Amino acid sequence: MSSLGHQLTTSVLVVGSGASGLRAGVEVAEAGVAVAVVTERARAGAA
Repeated sequence: MSSLGHQLTTSVLVVGSGASGLRAGVEVAEAGVAVAVVTERARAGAA
């Protein structure tokens, strides 16, 4: 695994970009909270 050297400041981190992860990210963002959704895949969505 490599480090890309990026730094992120957020209040909520959602790991996984399947349907549940994306929905969780939307709910948190709509509540006005800083959120980041991360995944190991090149594209969002379940494989």
